[in-house]
Order: sequence, then C-alpha cells, then structure tokens
Amino acid sequence: MLFKKMMQNTCETSKDTQNQNKFIGFARKYKLALGIVIGGLAGFLYYTFVGCTSGSCALASNPVSSTLIGSLLGVVFVKRPCSVC
Repeated sequence: MLFKKMMQNTCETSKDTQNQNKFIGFARKYKLALGIVIGGLAGFLYYTFVGCTSGSCALASNPVSSTLIGSLLGVVFVKRPCSVC
C-alpha cells in the first residue's frame, strides 16, 4: 500500500515536469515573438500611464511610437549578445 502511494506521487511529479518542459520549449521556440509582444505591451502601457499630453515628448506622446520603441527594446533584450545569459 505504501509503495503504491509512493509510485503515484512520482508519476504526478513527472507529469508536472513534463508540462514545465513543454512551456520552456515553447518559450525558446518563440523567444523573439514573445520579446516583441511583451516589449510592445510595455511600451503601450508606458504611453497609457506615463504618457506626455503636451506632445513635446518624442517617445511618450504617440502610442504608435511608444509601442514600436517598446517592441524594439524587447527584441534587444531577448537577442542579447551574451553567450552566458
């Protein structure tokens, strides 16, 4: 009885590990796309919450430019030229 419970627990943890490995594989495969989307979202949120209403700020006065700059920064962050990172 005890052995059966122990085996059941190991099977459940291996399923969790398989799900984590699937997510990591997905994130590695679509790393660039995730960087673009998350960076663009961050840029748009910056425009929404911090934005410049006078129009004198080049980055924060326009939602398109803010989103594009955020996407570019997301790509730069994802494609770092660091082999260790």
